[in-house]
Amino acid sequence: MHFLDFEMIIEAELREVILDAFPLSWREDVVSYNFTERLRRRLSSVTLEGTHYPLVMELEVYKLSGKPETKHGDIGLLVRSKLATGELIEGAGFLEAKLRARNSSKFLQVRKKQCEKLLRESPHTQLLLYDYRPVVVLDDPRECFDSEFFPFAQHGTSVVTHGPVLPLNLAVAINYFDDRLYQYSHPIGHQISRRFLTLHDLDFSEPAIAAVKGFPTTIASPSIVLVLRTATSTENLPEPFRPNNNLYGSLG
Repeated sequence: MHFLDFEMIIEAELREVILDAFPLSWREDVVSYNFTERLRRRLSSVTLEGTHYPLVMELEVYKLSGKPETKHGDIGLLVRSKLATGELIEGAGFLEAKLRARNSSKFLQVRKKQCEKLLRESPHTQLLLYDYRPVVVLDDPRECFDSEFFPFAQHGTSVVTHGPVLPLNLAVAINYFDDRLYQYSHPIGHQISRRFLTLHDLDFSEPAIAAVKGFPTTIASPSIVLVLRTATSTENLPEPFRPNNNLYGSLG
């Protein structure tokens, strides 16, 4: 599968989830749960091409059981990547998801103090903005394309998403939480394929990795955990990993 097709599937699945949820079930937990469950069903095992080298990926999704006193972000990712050298690298990613308010351009549930706390725990946390309207954001294909392989990919292009993503620390620095953030954002498909899967925007500290594994740490565990195992086509995938059974249940 070409990585652009991979991104298109992610965007299409989120679009369907949001159209189903708005307006009657317009809640972050509903959107996040249904979105990640759709990703599990569509993208559980793929080989991505069109990047500098083919990448094999397997995806599993786990949901937090019960209601924790505190949590770190709505969606956490445990990325376990086997490098071409044979080394295994583990990193944790965090997505703090927020909804656009009905009949408003604002994200009323964003609280600056809460965001600052999340950033103290993991400075690489990303802000995922769910919007019931399609959002135009800037996309730059040169991040993964070889310009000789794709000669048309010379400049950034505008794309549409229902899930703009930007660094949480940037949103806090700007200090307004409405649709003006979109000009600094890229699509959720871009964030997964060109950032997380290439080991960017991850926290490699022991507390962050323990948090997404569901073990006690100074960082609270997220509500949903995606386990992404990747390897170059010349290497075997890392061994499967299941988060703490006492805290997380599998979606499939």
